[in-house]
Amino acid sequence: MALAPLVALLLALAPPAQAGHPSYGTYASPVAHRAPPARPSPARPGGIDVHNDRDRPVDVYVDGRYRGTVEAGARRILSAPAGMRAVDLRAGRRVLASHTLRLHPGRPVTLHLPPPQVALVLTNPGRHARFVRVGQSAHGTWIAPGASVTLHHAPGPVWVHTAVATRHGLTDEGAFTVVLHPRHGAQVSLMAPAPRGPRA
Repeated sequence: MALAPLVALLLALAPPAQAGHPSYGTYASPVAHRAPPARPSPARPGGIDVHNDRDRPVDVYVDGRYRGTVEAGARRILSAPAGMRAVDLRAGRRVLASHTLRLHPGRPVTLHLPPPQVALVLTNPGRHARFVRVGQSAHGTWIAPGASVTLHHAPGPVWVHTAVATRHGLTDEGAFTVVLHPRHGAQVSLMAPAPRGPRA
């Protein structure tokens, strides 16, 4: 009996190979079907959004390392490693402001550097106490008769509103503008109120 018909008959009677499994006589390497290991995505850095309202450039340092310069009156976003960081804003060797910040990946933290403040000295030469408000502040300061107070404000024009306390009550004296010098500030002597006669 020839072998070829017998081999053909045995192959026809053999059960079909199941899906997902190799048939008899073949070899599937498990290594060939293994997916390559996933690479970890690189960590995104944090950022610092610096607003420099001063008239001179400032240098930004993070953990003692220089990160960049923000020009006067400008805004700049600087990259820095995420996590807790010590941030210094410097003008030359002088530290203008220091902050400890938590930087988050992809979410810049905003820092405002306001202009330097100068002294505004207000003197009350009158015999009555005065109530003074400076700028847009809702809070004020009392100045005793013959006394002076020193307030601090950004250079440039500033609005000053005064009221005087007399035996008739608190009398509004109005407002005026004082220009504060960038280095020397200003000194203002508040004029004594005009004498008032007795009520009829």
